[in-house]
Amino acid sequence: MSSTTGRGSTGSRWGSSCTRHGGGAASALAALDFGFEQHGLQRIISVTAAAHAAARRVMEKAGLRYGGTRYWMNPDVPVVWYAIDRAAWRASKSEGRPR
Repeated sequence: MSSTTGRGSTGSRWGSSCTRHGGGAASALAALDFGFEQHGLQRIISVTAAAHAAARRVMEKAGLRYGGTRYWMNPDVPVVWYAIDRAAWRASKSEGRPR
């Protein structure tokens, strides 16, 4: 994360042997906790290929909300972005809602 812009990025990739066991959702929740608690971020955005239904489900389970569809890096592959802000994350966490 840049101390001057307050922005950073990270990525992950899961192999097929790691899918459908809750690891993606658990990792997403840990990443949100890390970003909001350790780095004081105000908003976290996640991006995936529009056709990647499993990744989209992980984002939704983690509490992120659909923000839109764009073309990024490849004009033939649409990507979707999801986001959650600190206030929504805290509310979800304090209510104990499953994410």
